Amino acid sequence: MDRKLSNPIPSSLTIAQVSQPDKYCGVPPSTEPDAAASDIVRVIKEYLNETPYWNHHWEPLTVNQELEACIYDELAARNWGLCPQYLRATVHLMAAFTEFTYMGLTFPEKRIVTIFIWSLLYIDDVAPKNPAPCIDFQRRYVQGLPQLDPVLDTFAETFTSMYDIYDPLFANFIITSALEYTAVSCVETYIETFTPVHRPSRFPWFLRSRSGASISFAMMMFPKSGNHDFSACLRAMPDMDYSIGLTNDFFSFYKELLGNETETYVHHRAYHEEKTPFQTFSEIKREIILANENVLDILTRFGNEATAKAWKYWGYGYVLWHLEGDRYKLKDLNLVPK
Repeated sequence: MDRKLSNPIPSSLTIAQVSQPDKYCGVPPSTEPDAAASDIVRVIKEYLNETPYWNHHWEPLTVNQELEACIYDELAARNWGLCPQYLRATVHLMAAFTEFTYMGLTFPEKRIVTIFIWSLLYIDDVAPKNPAPCIDFQRRYVQGLPQLDPVLDTFAETFTSMYDIYDPLFANFIITSALEYTAVSCVETYIETFTPVHRPSRFPWFLRSRSGASISFAMMMFPKSGNHDFSACLRAMPDMDYSIGLTNDFFSFYKELLGNETETYVHHRAYHEEKTPFQTFSEIKREIILANENVLDILTRFGNEATAKAWKYWGYGYVLWHLEGDRYKLKDLNLVPK
């Protein structure tokens, strides 16, 4: 008999609630606005102009409707009790992400990657409300036991498939990053007890680097078929981690301003460093550009053409996914060069 979720996602859930911002509880960030929307748009445009491989004519990317339908039908058939609205919205989001960011994958490989990243999104949504299944995920996975949440059984199944798509070292990092992501998703109640301090702290980035699963997303760019040199990718990994995590924070900042969201990496780093959130947002722009340049330099010098091309494709699609999607509220700001 199929196991049902004990607490299915409510049918009232909307797409705006699909992917919640990262939580950095325990710090009371300033809620006073320090920048207008026009200032944020200006900094985003500076980023696009200052990053060499964005500074050209943008080609539109489209969702693979066949992939989206395949994933939706497969997950819906598992009878988890998820509301159709939630499942359709999240599958659309993640199928678009796969199509926008990963080149060189076959359709079966895209299917596995999409289910994997859809599972990460699901964990992000449910763990704060019901952490027990995620807390026990790793123990049950190691011991070969059924998961407390049947969705997590499907997540664990994708781990095995990663070794079919990626060489073992790449797959190892994909999986360990996903395990860290799952573990961090359960610690919000502990962070809420932290006493805030006004001094530079590595904790916001420590948490962000794990809550974003950036290493998983990075290593999935490099399937077996590309003959990628792991040593080059390993060398670039710290900057890929930083770029992927902060790019999401950078392009989320406008949405956060509109929604008065303050439980974010940008706001909490700003609090620790005694800066305004806009100052931190502006600093992050340059940090991402430098990280991108480092990655491209390393992969070009020490990898092969396919490796560098995979990073360029990722960066182009990752940014465009933020600019063209509904979630980040950037679509109507005319940021994409025509």
